[in-house]
Amino acid sequence: MITIAEEKKKPLMKIIVSIIIVLVILAGFVFYINYESYSYKFRYFVEITMDGTGSYSVIVPFPDFDENQPYWSDVILNNLTSDSTAIYGTVITEYGVGLAIHSNESCVLSMFSNNDIPFMDLTMKNNSGYPSDYRIYANTTSANITARVSMSKYTYVHFFAGFRLHTEMGGPSMHISKVTLNDGWHLYEGYDSYILS
Repeated sequence: MITIAEEKKKPLMKIIVSIIIVLVILAGFVFYINYESYSYKFRYFVEITMDGTGSYSVIVPFPDFDENQPYWSDVILNNLTSDSTAIYGTVITEYGVGLAIHSNESCVLSMFSNNDIPFMDLTMKNNSGYPSDYRIYANTTSANITARVSMSKYTYVHFFAGFRLHTEMGGPSMHISKVTLNDGWHLYEGYDSYILS
């Protein structure tokens, strides 16, 4: 037998359950509205090509870091991969830190990372205009040697808008297109850009 007091509790329970359901839905909605995450893609790439036989020593620009974060240079150097037997390492020159490469064959050195690597620029930059000039050193016994250097970092921002996941991407990019190297220190034209999409 149901009492009058129990009959009065049923609508109250329905109201309480309805309020809980609405709060859960609103909490989920607020999460989706405020959801934002980041991912990163960093790339440093050096290609040295040789036409003929002989050997070479070159010093090319290297990622430039704030003086309070010098360990990032070691992170880059320790994670470079090579497709050859080239010997390489960082050197301090009169123009800044560079990547020294010694070999008797063409080589590609590259480093890819999904970490937020806080580089500021490429080293051995002569100016901050567009296009930018970078210093490269070469000492070669080969008839023809070329170099290509690039570095980029893209930050991807993922967020919800209108219950759809959107991604925006942007970041700095520096490139020295394939250039023929002359012996000694020389300036070579490079291009800096900031990509935003």
